[in-house]
Amino acid sequence: MKLADGQRRLQEAEELLQTHIAARQQAEESLQHEQDNLEVRMLERTAELESARAMAEAAHQRLYGVLETLPVYVALLSEDYRVPFANRFFRSRFGDSQGRHCFEYLFCRTAPCENCESFKVMQTGQPHRWEWLGPDGRTYDIFDFPFTDANGARMIMEVVAIVHTRRGE
Repeated sequence: MKLADGQRRLQEAEELLQTHIAARQQAEESLQHEQDNLEVRMLERTAELESARAMAEAAHQRLYGVLETLPVYVALLSEDYRVPFANRFFRSRFGDSQGRHCFEYLFCRTAPCENCESFKVMQTGQPHRWEWLGPDGRTYDIFDFPFTDANGARMIMEVVAIVHTRRGE
């Protein structure tokens, strides 16, 4: 009887082992299936993100092209009197700021101009319109607007058209 009990127990253990092996194989197959699904979803999402990035880049280039083509100047002024962006019209009139303060490269000054009204926008948070006689002798119609940069920095967006030019220009 002892031999029969031992054989029965051995048979039960083998059956249990086979059940565990089958369950493990099923779990491994399920895990592999999940990994395959995750990989497919990851590849699909990566393609979606790349498409969105390409569309955003195209929109950025289109907007930049528009700003560069406008027959008015568009500039961003930072709170510390720098010009982080200026379109072609502005650069052709006044040059590139090269990181300098606006009062330094436009007027060769060491401090902000007393008659500058652009920075009223920083105080009021409201758009402001005014006229300015530029260093090139032209009178400009200036529209200043509160602007928040992509990084959250407060700025002034300045859009300006020439009102009067010197005779002969």
